[in-house]
Amino acid sequence: MKRIIHYSYQTFYVLMFFYFGFISSVRAQCLPNLGASSNFVLYTTAGAIGNTGASIITGDIGTNAGAVTGFGSPSVVDGVIHIANGATSQASTDLIAAYNQLYALTPTVTNHPASFGTETIIPGIYNIGGAGSVAGTLVLDGQGNSGAIFVFKIGGAFTTGAASTITLINGTRASNVFWLADGAVSMGASTTMSGTLIANGAISMGDGGILKGRLLSTTGAIAVYNLLTDSQGIEIADAVGGIVSSNQTICSGYSPADLTLSGSTGSVSQWEKSTDAAFTSPVTIASTATILTGTAIGNLTTATYFRAKVQSTNCTVAYSSYVNISIGTTTAWNGDSWSNGAPTITSEAIISGNYNSGENLVACTLRVTNNVTVVIPSGSRVTLNSALTVENGSHFTLNNNANLVQNGSANTNSGSINVNRSSSALMRLDYTLWSSPVAFQNLQAFSPLTLSTRFYAYNSLENVFKSIVPATSTFETAKGYLIRVPNNHPMTATNWDGLFTGVPNNGNYAYPMSVGDTTHRFNLIGNPYPSPIDAVKFVTDNRQPGAEKIKGTLYFWRKTNNAESPSYCSWTRAGGLTGTFVTNGEAEVNNLNGIIQTGQGFFVEAEANATSVNFTNSMRIGNTFGQFFRTANTVSETNRFWLNVTNANGAFSQTAIGYMTDATQGLDAEIDGRFINDGATELYSLIAGEKLVIQGRAVPFDSNDIVPLGFKAAIAGSYTVNLDHFDGLFTEGQDVFLRDLLTGNIQNLKVGAYSFVSDAGTFDNRFEVVYTSLLGVSPNIFAANKVLVYVNNDDLVINTGAVLMAEVKVFDIRGRLMVMKKAVNASEVKLQVGIAEQVVLLKITSVDGAVVNIKTVW
Repeated sequence: MKRIIHYSYQTFYVLMFFYFGFISSVRAQCLPNLGASSNFVLYTTAGAIGNTGASIITGDIGTNAGAVTGFGSPSVVDGVIHIANGATSQASTDLIAAYNQLYALTPTVTNHPASFGTETIIPGIYNIGGAGSVAGTLVLDGQGNSGAIFVFKIGGAFTTGAASTITLINGTRASNVFWLADGAVSMGASTTMSGTLIANGAISMGDGGILKGRLLSTTGAIAVYNLLTDSQGIEIADAVGGIVSSNQTICSGYSPADLTLSGSTGSVSQWEKSTDAAFTSPVTIASTATILTGTAIGNLTTATYFRAKVQSTNCTVAYSSYVNISIGTTTAWNGDSWSNGAPTITSEAIISGNYNSGENLVACTLRVTNNVTVVIPSGSRVTLNSALTVENGSHFTLNNNANLVQNGSANTNSGSINVNRSSSALMRLDYTLWSSPVAFQNLQAFSPLTLSTRFYAYNSLENVFKSIVPATSTFETAKGYLIRVPNNHPMTATNWDGLFTGVPNNGNYAYPMSVGDTTHRFNLIGNPYPSPIDAVKFVTDNRQPGAEKIKGTLYFWRKTNNAESPSYCSWTRAGGLTGTFVTNGEAEVNNLNGIIQTGQGFFVEAEANATSVNFTNSMRIGNTFGQFFRTANTVSETNRFWLNVTNANGAFSQTAIGYMTDATQGLDAEIDGRFINDGATELYSLIAGEKLVIQGRAVPFDSNDIVPLGFKAAIAGSYTVNLDHFDGLFTEGQDVFLRDLLTGNIQNLKVGAYSFVSDAGTFDNRFEVVYTSLLGVSPNIFAANKVLVYVNNDDLVINTGAVLMAEVKVFDIRGRLMVMKKAVNASEVKLQVGIAEQVVLLKITSVDGAVVNIKTVW
């Protein structure tokens, strides 16, 4: 027998290993069909088969020459015992043929030690020249390939140590694991063996062994002890072709989307393409992956069929279903009609006659030729799957709020277009943040009547706007610029009409960001496309877990030459489908509702280690409403309220607080928006000393929650806090209270606004939001720290909050009475003395007889 086996040894092609997978030349090396011997769990061509103890055998037992003993009770055999019959005779022939075929496989691993220890190995044909062994846990890692093959050719005896284990992971199947021993096999007690073991000698498996496969001998006895067998998954399955998805229609000259094979058994040996569904003359595509990429397919100009060729480890072959990639139509506009019907997203569209239609235009590619003029009116859009070409002499214009949306990956546009954009209503000397939707647009040409000293770029590291020279500067893609309106612009709020001219931007852009210290991470960027982008998707894509590039808040300049109101509106993606927006109180500002319009510049705050922020075509949308700020939309899925603080001079500040999904009581980079404000007054919430313009709080809502508020006043005087608007549970009866920790007053803002007086300065411990009037209401204790004293013009103003004063006396530093006011009977009084500034002492007596003394400067 040994002579016959070695006589049939021959060389086949070498298996090859690739990263993350084992790819074999299956046409050269195949696992054998075990034939009749595959029906047996325990089989020998010549020798006895004996059992000791209570073994459980699933499968047939057989010998072609010998006895079978010891398998009676308490053992269990779920199969048939064959002794020297037709089945065993055929099994003998098939087993020897399989052994010879396996032994003939060309080794791919020849340098592994004869002893396998506790280790993990990858697929291959392992050649051990002499005796071999396993001691410990040997892991066979299929690396995700269900066709991975492990064959161990051992040129002598084979042994396993007690409690040794063969473990299969990552796609490895017992049907594809073979152990060949040119000698006797002895496995220690409690060994777990996986795969088919074929020995050219006797086999013994010690007490308590587990067999996930077969024990087969070409010559020699087999002895087992308390053996448990599991024949699950040891059959080599024939190839199954599977299904490829899916049919497509594409533009002529472009590549299709990736094709994906599913439901197959075996490995892909190649892909094929053909011009007919019968694959009469197929062309091979050298790919063995289950996904055939559009790049591998290449550009197509004719209808083409594709299928996968699948081969099992036993070399059976099957073909997958086929898919048809068809080519879209071509249609041309002559000035009156389309030659082949209106274009679709897979059509090549040609405009060779003047075009000015309010219908939305959809095509794969669009070519404007023959010196024609194309005007896309406001409210309309052009959607392309690929490139726009505007030939010399032709003109293509997008009017304000008309859009060019391009899908998929980048395709190079050619030829210039005009993009008209109207700003929000502005007054002379007002500024706007702009970003160009086209390439090569000069800054001065964009706004030729703006003074050349009124164009600015933002320096992130210095946290300051710096003047640039517009005549020699062009808009950088995805960068924002601050530009003042022309000097002839009206003094009343009026839209300014800008014109961008250049090749329309298309594709993906990574704008480099600057990151300074913890306070200097703001970058001025802008929408780079001639269409709006989805703000929620923009933030989401730039905050992928583990690769966060920006915080979750965007900041938009909106200033109408008013020093009292802040310059910026703020938006965060948290809070319903369109995010949460905080205004700066200007009359022309509307909620952007998650849409960043064409030409819009805005600020982002970079994460500490971020180097760039990304824009992709997938962010582009066809919104055609509004200008830089969309019409308000009240749709919300969260529980929020907005608070305003104002004074009689027009100072304004707004802050938002919301109870929403994914928010916590701590700082959330994706939800909480840092407060930036240059107005005369500020109102903000606080978390751990951080000022926030938008704060998210955890859900479910807790009526015992307390939210600290901070307040800043540029000048002393009277101020008012009011509830601007609210949604969610706050529309269902939940009240919002403002508690003044200085005066002890608490006001239900649902009932009315709260007015108070304040000295100039920053006060982070004066106010808090609560949700029940019974929550810690302070008594009206008359104390010096609850009396507010400040100078307004020549008046000394004294405010005692909720406590009524009976009498006020003013003494100079020597104790001489300067002013006395009796029968005040009010919580605020103004005194006039008309003397030079000096230190004075105030003695204030309440109507209840309580007295406080305060030293101040008047």
